[in-house]
Amino acid sequence: MIYPDELLPKKQYKYIDTDLKNHHLIRTVSTIDCLDENGFVGIEYIASPRHNLSNLSVHILSVFDYKHLPIVICGDRKAFLISDCDDFSEDANLVFGEDFILQETNWFWILRVGDLQDNYQCEIKGIVYQFAPTVIHCPTRCNFWHYEIRWTILNSSFSQQTATQQKKINDAMYAEARKTLQVLASSKIVAYERLKAEDYSLQ
Repeated sequence: MIYPDELLPKKQYKYIDTDLKNHHLIRTVSTIDCLDENGFVGIEYIASPRHNLSNLSVHILSVFDYKHLPIVICGDRKAFLISDCDDFSEDANLVFGEDFILQETNWFWILRVGDLQDNYQCEIKGIVYQFAPTVIHCPTRCNFWHYEIRWTILNSSFSQQTATQQKKINDAMYAEARKTLQVLASSKIVAYERLKAEDYSLQ
């Protein structure tokens, strides 16, 4: 199998900075049986509890779509292939069976970017902390359509806290962020708005 060329960076591509509010983000999970007893995507499928959620890996649903879900990057070059790519003309030359495999049982959850709010809250010892998500285009060598959802404490007093206290605040933020994503996420196939060529291409 040849790795899908449409997923790779191209020299004529540029970072995507268009308004994404009507677009969807998609994250691959290992099974279609990803819902909990209440019908929500299980917390462990939103992101592992061991993951601090500081940079949650997702994709923009457009050129990358449902048919690409089975692709799994693997092998000795995995760290290199999933690392950030600044040179969009670089040829990753992925080899099936060495750099990627297919896992047909993969499924997904998605969320609409516009459903994310600009401000959320978490609380520690009676102190309320405001935090916000940011959706950032982070192309990798194997996938130009890779994004990250990052979460940031907005309170100016956060920087004055000790490292231990900052970790506690961040842990509380990530716990609330998981709950937020769980409420917003869907594992159903939906119609979606595609990016326009001018959103990502210089030509």
